[in-house]
Amino acid sequence: MTRIALMFFLGTILFLQCKKTTEIKIENFQAQNEIGKNSNGTKVFYFLVTGYTGKDSDYDKIERHVCGINRDSLHKIYKQFWLAYYRKSNKTNNENIATNPKDFFIYSTFEDHIVQYSFITNSIVSRRKYYLNEYPKETDSFREYELCK
Repeated sequence: MTRIALMFFLGTILFLQCKKTTEIKIENFQAQNEIGKNSNGTKVFYFLVTGYTGKDSDYDKIERHVCGINRDSLHKIYKQFWLAYYRKSNKTNNENIATNPKDFFIYSTFEDHIVQYSFITNSIVSRRKYYLNEYPKETDSFREYELCK
């Protein structure tokens, strides 16, 4: 009987370990955010994502982050702005990019770019999903009010 209880206990622990999901964590990509706005009133805000797996749930969490940003105040300052999300990796992180800024263009934009949201005049939003590639694999555009229903 104790052997059955022990097997049940170990099986339950194994099941819980397999079922465990990794939560993504989003932080400012400060090394890239130090770059000021363009002369035409455009600004890119960069974010690092820890725990990215490529699942739809990751994109849902990133989109909730986008919806939590006070975009109205940004619209008052910038004509256009982008929110760019990158996977945090051994090369794409604040420490490395601060000391090796070329790694952002040599590595991060090719290997760690997840998704980018472009907020343009008249509340048009463009969402480009990169799936860790250099070029977007999916692009769609919609009104800003449709983003955060």
